[in-house]
This record gives sequence, C-alpha cells and structure tokens, in this order.
Amino acid sequence: MNAGPSRTLFGRLSGSVVRVLLRHVLWHAREDRSLSGQPGERFPLVIILGREHYQQNQKRYPALRSRDLHKVLRQELAGQPPTLALPGPLRGDGRDVSFFRLDREVIEALPRSLSIVPESVLLGAQLAEDSWADVERQGYRYFLFHDGKSQPAGGALGRRDLVALAAGMDPNRLPDEYQGSDELLPRLRRALTRLPASTWWSCRNPLPHRLGLDRFAWKPLGMTAGLMLFAYLALSSVYMQTLLAQRNAALEALEPEIQEGLIADSQSRSYEAQRDALIELWSGKTDTQQLWQAVAVAIQHKATISRLDLRGGRVSLRGEAPDASAVFAELDSLPQFENVSFEAPVRSVRGGRQNFALSFALSDEVVATEMLGE
Repeated sequence: MNAGPSRTLFGRLSGSVVRVLLRHVLWHAREDRSLSGQPGERFPLVIILGREHYQQNQKRYPALRSRDLHKVLRQELAGQPPTLALPGPLRGDGRDVSFFRLDREVIEALPRSLSIVPESVLLGAQLAEDSWADVERQGYRYFLFHDGKSQPAGGALGRRDLVALAAGMDPNRLPDEYQGSDELLPRLRRALTRLPASTWWSCRNPLPHRLGLDRFAWKPLGMTAGLMLFAYLALSSVYMQTLLAQRNAALEALEPEIQEGLIADSQSRSYEAQRDALIELWSGKTDTQQLWQAVAVAIQHKATISRLDLRGGRVSLRGEAPDASAVFAELDSLPQFENVSFEAPVRSVRGGRQNFALSFALSDEVVATEMLGE
C-alpha cells in the first residue's frame, strides 16, 4: 500500500474532525465567534470567555495534597458567585491558586457548555518566562503576564511602563503585541489543544445543573462523539495498514543483506569453533623444540646425555660433562627454562668428567609468545 495516499487520507480525516470540533468551541468576548472563524455555534461544548467578563486574582496556599487543596477551595467558594480556581505548580512551601470570578449574568445568558475557559489562561500559556503581552481586540485592551496574571488597561494603567513596574517587570522590556481577533484566533486554537487535563478539570462549568436533560445539547454532542469514533477507527485502520506496508517494504529491501549477514554469521561461528579446537590442542601439547634446545646446550658443553624425562611439568636431564656447573649456568641463563636445579650431587667419574642430574621447567611466557607468533 502506498504511504502517500494514506497520509493524504489521514490528513483529510483529521482536518475534518478538527474543523467540526472547532465549530463547537465558542469564543465569547464583545462578539461571538467559534474557533473555526465562523459566527458563534448554537450548541458549544467549550466556551472561551473574554477577559472583560471576569475578574481575576491570585492567592497563595500551603503545600497541601491536591485532594486536600480542592476540599479547601470548595469550602471557600461555597455560596460565592461562579468562580473557577486553577491551582498552579508547587513552588517551595506552597502554591499559587488563580481565581476567575465570572460575570453571572453573562454566563447564564450563554448556551450551556461543558467547560468555560478564561481567555487569559490560553493566551498566557504561550508566553515565555519573564515576558508579557499587550492584548487589544474588539475595542478592549488588557495586559497579560507569563505567570497567568492579567490587568485591564485603563487610567494610569494604560501606560506600559507603569504596568510593568506594578507587575515587577523591567519597564524597558517591550511587551509582545496581540492585535485584533484574527491574530488571536490561531493562538487560541494552539493553546486549546495543549491544555493539560488538570486545567480542563478546573474549568468545568461552575453553574449549578438546573437545566433539564431535554434542553441539553445531546444532538451535537452525539454527532461529535460518533464522528470522533468513526474518525478514530478509520485513522487507526489506515495507520496500521500503512505501517504494515512500510515494514514489509523495508524487510523486502533488506532481505539480501539479511541473507548475507546470516551466511557471514554462520562462517564466523565455524571459524570460532576451529580456533577453539586448535587452542585446546595446542594447550595440551608438549613443546619438544624446547626440550631438544636444552639437550643442544648440554652437548655444546661436550656433555653426553644418558636420560631425558618429563614428569609433572618438569624436565629431568641426566648425563656426563667435563664441567656440570657450566651446563647448569647456561640453562639457568636462558629465559625459556625456569627453576633450574641439580637433582643430585655432582660426582666425578673416570676421565676427569662429572656425572650430573639437572631438572627445570619450561617457561609459559615463551610458549605463549611462540603461539601468538604462529
């Protein structure tokens, strides 16, 4: 199966799903728009609430477990106007919680949705550390900081340098400028897809569930769920078939190399077995060349050899020589012979000759060197 058409089909299906979902995300500021860029959808699943429709403040809490912190927040917000509480990350001995007090009249007039996400939360998530932004759209202006705080512009707080000083920022650092709804739309789309699960949970619609089930947006929700399921199954099938085709093509392309590798591996194993057999054979053989070298040394000193024995790793050499100590000294000076010693006292015999019995061991280092040389 060709991967090109598969990717094209995959892109079309995923694009269709994204476009359908974006039509059910309503951005409610001074005018309603869906994130698809069209006018507001009648049955939104998510509402992005403009900054002019809520008040924001921040409070620090001790380093409690998430479950205990949520219990504390529920108790504090009981009986209060609709408020979203978004806990921040743990810093030192505590964590900051951002509160967004929503305009009740505004959200009660909006269609019922599953989530309400503050606009500044989405835009602030894209700011780099130690940066801030000057946001202006639909005749409304506010300032936004990387830690999630925001400040509507007005009066003395319309000047950037004063706003920066009030927020503890460098007044000489210019803010990013977000101008117009058309520029904010793609930023909101990108941030919405990267929103963590904990933020989605904190942004549940805070209005009490007073609406009847018959008025809930079941139709668009069911259609969206069905479309998502169909798209998931179709994309999974296309992905698996594409992956299988790619793997088969890769195996076919590598088949000659795999066969060569298997043959080379088999030959390598055969050579290793032959090498091990030769090493074992060599390690068990006596180096007769060294034995005859010892005999040659004795003969050079006009000795006659009567007996040559090898027992327990030592060589015994018996015979007669004009000077037995000279034979001993010569053998002891050569590196291939170790622990040279007389086995019995030297005795004088007829003709001024000496009867001797020497023994020595063959040097392992010399044997190993010869093996490597061969």
